[in-house]
Amino acid sequence: MIAFKSVGTATTLLIGIFATTLVIGAIFRGRDSSSANNSMPATETKLSQPLEYHVWRVFPENRKGFTVVVVSVNPKHFNRDDMTALAKELNKKFQEKSKLKVGLLDDENVARLFATGRAEYSTYETSERGRYYLDRTVCREYVQFSSERGKRRQTVKLDCVR
Repeated sequence: MIAFKSVGTATTLLIGIFATTLVIGAIFRGRDSSSANNSMPATETKLSQPLEYHVWRVFPENRKGFTVVVVSVNPKHFNRDDMTALAKELNKKFQEKSKLKVGLLDDENVARLFATGRAEYSTYETSERGRYYLDRTVCREYVQFSSERGKRRQTVKLDCVR
C-alpha cells in the first residue's frame, strides 16, 4: 500500500513538472514575439521566413588568396531581399576570411555531387544561379543572382564590412 501511494505521488509530481514547463515555455515564447521590434536575424527574410541554404564545401585558399565555397539555396530565395540577407549572413559566417567567392546553386543534389567531386564543372554551371564575392583587402562586396534559370543576373553592391 505504501509503494502504491509513492508511485501515485511520483506520477502527480511528474505531471505537475511537465505542466509547469509547458506554461513557462508558452510565457517566454509570447514574450519573445511581443517584444520583437523591426530587427530580424540575418538569416530571415522580410516575411520572417528563414533562408534555406546549405554550405556543402569550403575549399582552401587558391593562388589568388580566395576561399571558394559551394552553397545550395532554395530557388524561392533568388530575389533581391533574400540574396542581400544571405550575403550578410555569409559575410558574418566567414568573417575570418579576407577573400571569398561563393557559388550559389539552386539544386542541392548538384551542389552535393560537385562538392564531393562526383559532378563535372559543366553540370555545376547549369545550377549556378548566383555568386557572392567579398574582398576585404580592397573592400569590395557584391552578390549576383538570377531570379530564374537562364535569365540575366542582377548585381547588388553591398557595404563591405572589414
